[in-house]
Amino acid sequence: MEAITLTTIADMQAIDAILLVCPTLTIKLLIKKLHQMIIMGVCFGTCISTIGVDIRDDKGLQSKHLIVLASSKLFSLVLLKELGAKNREQTTLGVLPPSNHRDSI
Repeated sequence: MEAITLTTIADMQAIDAILLVCPTLTIKLLIKKLHQMIIMGVCFGTCISTIGVDIRDDKGLQSKHLIVLASSKLFSLVLLKELGAKNREQTTLGVLPPSNHRDSI
């Protein structure tokens, strides 16, 4: 019985940590100015919470877990977009990856 209680408490703390960190990192990838980050953070949290609750109403699942899934999915999409943009920027600027061999003259 104690093991079940400890597992439940650890699960709840992990999900709470994800709920705090994931939106912050997502907004930080998109925006660099603090006042814009605050406004976008509120919008992001509202949208993700609404999505999680709507899915919960349809499927009958716990909303907290669905909010975490929606938040982490959006973070993954933003991260992939930013990495792709960074790679495109490097190739258009003519920055090439270092080569492992030397050209002999």
